[in-house]
Amino acid sequence: MLEQVKSGALAQRKARWRRIRRRAALYFVAFVVLPWLGFEALARRDYVAATREIVRDRLLETGRFADARARYAAVRSSFPWTTTALFEIKPILRELDARIVGEEK
Repeated sequence: MLEQVKSGALAQRKARWRRIRRRAALYFVAFVVLPWLGFEALARRDYVAATREIVRDRLLETGRFADARARYAAVRSSFPWTTTALFEIKPILRELDARIVGEEK
């Protein structure tokens, strides 16, 4: 061990592992985090556009819940595994389903 410290081999090994960890982190950010954030941004954009259309067309006020549900379902089908679809659109779809069922009774 003392020979490795004197020769600088230990320092070289530590530097090599630091470079490997740094590259792994960079690749993770480049190939996992950034595409995920881009996909989330696209899902959010479509969700906001669908909400604006629903408000503009006054679908909820006029009782056209099926049309509103179809617009949100289209966004969810385009981006099924995003947090926007799972945590924002899914509860809205459940509520619209309940209103549609309540309206049919």
